Amino acid sequence: MLESTGAAEAKLIIICLGEHEPARELVTLARKHYPHLEIAVAAEDRRAVYEFMDLGVVTMRRKTFDSALALGQDALQLLGYDRYEAYRLMRLFRKKDEDTLPERYRIFTEDGDGYISMYRQHNHELAELMVKDQQTDMDELDKAWAGGNPYE
Repeated sequence: MLESTGAAEAKLIIICLGEHEPARELVTLARKHYPHLEIAVAAEDRRAVYEFMDLGVVTMRRKTFDSALALGQDALQLLGYDRYEAYRLMRLFRKKDEDTLPERYRIFTEDGDGYISMYRQHNHELAELMVKDQQTDMDELDKAWAGGNPYE
């Protein structure tokens, strides 16, 4: 199948299959027969991301991650956060998740038992970061109000 799609001349293969196992098999075949190909994969979940990382894939997107972030942003707005603040907190969460992925992967592969406690610690740190971020912004806003009108 890969040969008939021009994989020998291609630079990139994007794999977006509905099921994890066929996607994993396709990555394995592409790596074996067309090692020059860059591979981008839509992964089912975090565990699938780790599996694809084991196979040498560096470009992956979790299928439900973006919609979960958007739903979280919507939920924050329903709880009274303004649109920008909800958006900023969503972006903060995304960045923290992306930044810590390599470390979480390392612990997942080296210490399965430690993964759960590390994941709990990660969530705790993220919650603290979001609260601190909100407090910092509020302090800055308060200072701006106390400073008076710069146009007077």
